[in-house]
Amino acid sequence: MAFEFFSIAVNEIIDASSSNSPSLLKLYNINKEIGTISLADKHLKGLGVGKDMKKAYQIYSKLANEGSFIIALTEVADFYRYGLCVEKNEEKAFELYLKSAEKGILTAQNRVGWCCIDGIGTPKDVTQGYSWYMKAALAGNIYSIFNVEFCYTNGIGVDIDYQKAVKWLSKAAEKANTDHVRSFEWYKKAAEGNDIYGLYEVGKFFYEGCGTERDIVNAIYWLNKAKENGNINANRLLGKIINKIK
Repeated sequence: MAFEFFSIAVNEIIDASSSNSPSLLKLYNINKEIGTISLADKHLKGLGVGKDMKKAYQIYSKLANEGSFIIALTEVADFYRYGLCVEKNEEKAFELYLKSAEKGILTAQNRVGWCCIDGIGTPKDVTQGYSWYMKAALAGNIYSIFNVEFCYTNGIGVDIDYQKAVKWLSKAAEKANTDHVRSFEWYKKAAEGNDIYGLYEVGKFFYEGCGTERDIVNAIYWLNKAKENGNINANRLLGKIINKIK
């Protein structure tokens, strides 16, 4: 079902583009782009559709060339960075990361920092790398927060400062916990709608005490519902829990 929706978005079967309403056109364009990049993600990871990296690259590249969805630049850069479906070109990868980073994409800012520190596609510049990590960290990117802590711990682009390192490590922990709580809330909503994946994740979160208090009874309840709906992973986790209880 999800794959069909994304395919519709890409192929423009629903033609809202002929509308004279500016607000409807804007909504159409936003949804079309989200559907398109989601389809690319599914091809890249093989979710609900056969894994097809070439197809994923083509979709990301089309969006990047149109300039309509800046985050696509970061995805295309990854293909060049690792030589996936295209000839490996670290300079091109860095150019695209930087272009995306300058537009405010946090993932790209983190990648630019990494490239500067390791000298990937650009001359090595640890001070510049630290600056990019810090920029993304201040905006809330958890990977950059960890990287800033690493820089302070090891004196990369900045003087060693263990006090600041601990401060940033604490920020990372707080951020991770907040994200888990938010994820649990969304999975709970999906589970209440009898979504098979949501049912499993809620049970798993209760079992691990992730984003919520640990509750084995609730874990068994939600995992059992997921199992009844055919989730194999739920069946395995239930078996693991029951064996521990025995």
